[in-house]
Amino acid sequence: MKTTVSTKHTEITKKWILIDATDLVVGRLAAFVANRLRGKHLPSFTPHVDDGDFVIITNAEKIHFTGNKFLDKKYYVCANNKDHYVGTYKDNVTALGRLADAELRSFKSQGHDSFDPLWKERKIFKSRKKAYEWLSEEMSLPIEFTHFGMFSVAQCIKAIEKCKELSNQ
Repeated sequence: MKTTVSTKHTEITKKWILIDATDLVVGRLAAFVANRLRGKHLPSFTPHVDDGDFVIITNAEKIHFTGNKFLDKKYYVCANNKDHYVGTYKDNVTALGRLADAELRSFKSQGHDSFDPLWKERKIFKSRKKAYEWLSEEMSLPIEFTHFGMFSVAQCIKAIEKCKELSNQ
């Protein structure tokens, strides 16, 4: 009979990996680093145990993008806090909302989790537009500002409560 071996915290030996990023392709480097950090390169990989290595990347400013990704994509990051960022629509110009830290991103996600079923399941609203019109009225906001990408934490909490009230009726 085969048994599954699970690595214990006491059995872990972490290594330090030094990577010179000069002329390396960003996507391939990211995949390699992610595997090393998680420990997926080890035969004894255990998903719930932090058995990955420590990674230091030097010369990151000399990294290489394939194609036109560096010029074609826009990345919005707050200069004062790298934890605050916002994605863009497919046009790579229009931001999807406001800069958000981890807490706000969590509340936006919870907001969508409570709001989206209201229109996706077609039980309460027959269309996405009707659902947003209802939310706009409930939040006392113009329709163009009624989107979770634009909400603050307090607005997300209020919207989640309104959605839960409606779905419990």
